[in-house]
Amino acid sequence: MKKVFIIIISLSVIPLYLLRTEIFDTVKKVKNRMSGPGVRECRKVPGPGKVKPGRCRLFGKIQLVNCFPDVKVKVVNYSPDVRVQIVDSLPDGPGKWQIVTSDPDFRVQIVSSSPDYTMSYVKSFPGCRK
Repeated sequence: MKKVFIIIISLSVIPLYLLRTEIFDTVKKVKNRMSGPGVRECRKVPGPGKVKPGRCRLFGKIQLVNCFPDVKVKVVNYSPDVRVQIVDSLPDGPGKWQIVTSDPDFRVQIVSSSPDYTMSYVKSFPGCRK
C-alpha cells in the first residue's frame, strides 16, 4: 500500500511543478518585454501612451480624452504654464494645438484638480511660461 501511495503522489506533483515553471517563465518573458531596450526607446518618442511631455513641447495634434491621458491640464485665467491657441493647420510651435479625433501627437485630459500643467486659451501669442 505504501508504494502505491507514493507513486500516486509523485505523479500528481510533477504536473504541478511543470505548471509552476511555465507560469514563472511566462511572467519573466512579459517582464523582459516591458523593460527591454525597445520599450525604453519608444517611451522617449512623443505620442499616445508615452511619457509626459514638457510644457513647452506640448503642441501639435491634440486629442481631448476622458481617460488614459498623456497630460492632465487645468484651464485657468491667470498665470498659466501654457497659453494655448487653437489652430486649424500647422500646429508647429509651443502652445499651438490642432484638435483631432484620431492619430494625435498627445492625449490631453482637462481636469479641475491635480493637473500636470495649467493653461489658458488665447487668440494670439501662444507659448509657454519659462
